Amino acid sequence: MRGFTRHISHLALTFAALLIAYIFDHEILAFVIQLRDPFLTNLFTWITYAGSFIIVLFIMTSLFIWETRERKNIPLLWLTLGTASLLTWALKHIIARPRPIIEALIYFDRYSFPSGHATAVFSALPLLMKEFPKFTWFWVTFSFLVAFSRIYLGVHYL
Repeated sequence: MRGFTRHISHLALTFAALLIAYIFDHEILAFVIQLRDPFLTNLFTWITYAGSFIIVLFIMTSLFIWETRERKNIPLLWLTLGTASLLTWALKHIIARPRPIIEALIYFDRYSFPSGHATAVFSALPLLMKEFPKFTWFWVTFSFLVAFSRIYLGVHYL
């Protein structure tokens, strides 16, 4: 029963965070846009491209190949990333939320929600945490930077 209560509280917290984010989407985006400068633009452009599905797939596959005892997890990694990408694609077309109407610093022609980049980096996290715990903080930080970069570059809301 304790585990069930814990899951319910996590779900309620997630729902509350999403609701707050949705209510303050435009204000948060406007604040982030004010932070723009050439150095940060270059940095977040690099980070956003590093968080693309193909790059994440390459980095994670390389990590699993490098660690020979973990090669058995490569199919699971590919299945995880592939499923996450397909679900993201489907949800993008079902939800069809337009991109922010601001000056985007990079061009993307599809809908804004959910973020394929954020999905790619966060979907790899559970397997990475299990098999390579020493990289957890790096990957968590990188994942949040990818998600933030999408807002900074003007192609996503919070």
